[in-house]
Amino acid sequence: MNIIWSHLLLAFEYLKINVKTAVEYRTSFIIQVISMAINNIIWLVFWFYFFDSFGVVNGYVFLDMLLLYGLIATAYGLAGIFAQNRKSLASMVNQGRLDYYLTLPKNVFFHLTTSGFSAFAVGDLIFGLIVLSLFVFVYPIHLILLFLVTATILLIAIDLIGSSLAFYVGNSERISNTVHNTSIAFATYPIGMFTDWVKIILLTVIPVAFISAVPLEVLKVFTIEGVLLTIGVALLVLFISIIVFYYGLRRYESGNLLYVRT
Repeated sequence: MNIIWSHLLLAFEYLKINVKTAVEYRTSFIIQVISMAINNIIWLVFWFYFFDSFGVVNGYVFLDMLLLYGLIATAYGLAGIFAQNRKSLASMVNQGRLDYYLTLPKNVFFHLTTSGFSAFAVGDLIFGLIVLSLFVFVYPIHLILLFLVTATILLIAIDLIGSSLAFYVGNSERISNTVHNTSIAFATYPIGMFTDWVKIILLTVIPVAFISAVPLEVLKVFTIEGVLLTIGVALLVLFISIIVFYYGLRRYESGNLLYVRT
């Protein structure tokens, strides 16, 4: 328990430092937050007019899309605030910048992941929480919170798997970005809007459906199997990301560069 507590304290210390650093450039910070919130609003406006024109699509209405976006935006915001380095790992490996983390006593995987921060993610978090607040009296709050945790874990783990490919195939930043963009793209649609073979892929090979699509279905029609499966998949993908990271870390070669963190 002491080890877990010390790592949690480390994550929050990083968060405080990162927020203070971001707020020093107040205008830039505010612009990034607002711009991301506006970006999310534009997408919802698009879906509003889409469903206004076509009504029910494959059993889904605008409120379903609103809930789905609230889940993924909040989870994406949490991932960006607490684990932004999940997207930077590939470039850090290619540039030999992992040396700093390897010299410290804390767990390398945890330390590396939690030391990054994105101001844009704050905009996602604020937007997502506002949207989810519309559903707190519609769906059980404990289920919403649970799915936020599993969605955040999946977003972090999938990105880390994509970024960890840098250990194996060299310059893989494009691959990492492709994995990230693809997972987000598919996660922003309900599972019922895909064909059967695409559903199978999104539920097994690349389980991005469990980020928001499956939670949406479980919130609409509760099943304990759906809850347990979502939790199990999130933990399994996280475990795989840790294995892929540490096995790849054995192949890491220092860049022999003088790198100073500021």
